[in-house]
Amino acid sequence: MRALPTPVGAAEINNWAVIVSSSSYWHNYRHAANALSMYHAARGLGLPDGRIVLMLAGGGVPCDARNAAPGSVFNTARRETELYATDVQIDYRGADVSVANLLGVLTDTVSASVPASRRLRSSATSRVLVYLAGHGGDEFFKFRDVEEMAAAELSAAIGSMWALKRYGELVLVVDTCQAESMSAAICAPAVVSIASSRGESSYSLGQDNGLGVALVDRFTHALHQFLRSAVNATSFARLRASLLRDDLLSTIVVGGSVVAADDLELHDFFGFAPASLVASEPAAIHAAERPHRWRCTPRRAAAWRQSEGRALSVGGVPLDDWPLPPPRAPLQPQEPSALAAVAVCSVLCLFVLLARSLPKYDLYRTGATVLVRNGVSRKGKSLPSVNQQPQTTSLLGSRDGP
Repeated sequence: MRALPTPVGAAEINNWAVIVSSSSYWHNYRHAANALSMYHAARGLGLPDGRIVLMLAGGGVPCDARNAAPGSVFNTARRETELYATDVQIDYRGADVSVANLLGVLTDTVSASVPASRRLRSSATSRVLVYLAGHGGDEFFKFRDVEEMAAAELSAAIGSMWALKRYGELVLVVDTCQAESMSAAICAPAVVSIASSRGESSYSLGQDNGLGVALVDRFTHALHQFLRSAVNATSFARLRASLLRDDLLSTIVVGGSVVAADDLELHDFFGFAPASLVASEPAAIHAAERPHRWRCTPRRAAAWRQSEGRALSVGGVPLDDWPLPPPRAPLQPQEPSALAAVAVCSVLCLFVLLARSLPKYDLYRTGATVLVRNGVSRKGKSLPSVNQQPQTTSLLGSRDGP
């Protein structure tokens, strides 16, 4: 391990952040709220959106039909902080939040067609924050329940970042079960890691009865509150002292390759970009290619469904000022599939079984000839007269009476 490089001049400092929620589905509401809490903290501390790459696998949470507060995301039951503000820009959502895209963003190996607004354009003098929230375990981190990123892959990506001079200082924050295992293998210089748990689970903070889901994880909620309240004193030592196991139900771990990590200020990675750099940011970087956040009116919800959650604004113009996307093309007739044939056969077999279970007398009265012919059973015995009580047999056994 070695100490951080000598700080560069204030005019050259630039901050960047990659914030990831890797979980889909409504019941993972808290993971989307986790990422938006860190986004909210970074924006509140002065980091412009143009320097944040936000990856939200659960990007449809605000417009989910089960959301009792449509178009909003909160991290407390009191709902005092709206995390899905009007200027939130989601760079990667849904299936685009993948292992390949995250590693590509970190190492700048994404496709050449990806716009600058969805890239991490850091340099050797950058302070970079990487935040990960989702489900995980011992040395793996899950993406949308379909793939996993191994700790070795993350370690190799950060090592490549250092070799490619893509950061000067880097903070990795991981909120998942067994979070320490994701950072333990990192050996690249100038890295500080904060893990929500050491060989144990990471827990959510209660549940909102109105929404029916947990709103946020304990570690991220405490970190969000710490960054909002401790304005002038945000050293890693103070953070460690404020995050108590009795509150989190897990043990946080501060590690990495920096010798005096406790003396570093966490605020330096979340914001406080020099005014000259903030002023030089374009007002809208590829605005037409960035998803636009809007309230979930019926019109907008319909557009969301038709565009599969990728409705865009054009030059920042709200979606209501533009026509709805064209309707999807109707499905073309297809040949009957094997599954359809199996379904038809199943229905026919069920009908035959029901027919065989009917009383013989009823079949005779209705003129059916499945079990009897001309009033004589297959065994040659005469059937009872109409006034007699017949004894019938079903597939389930014998019974008396009609």
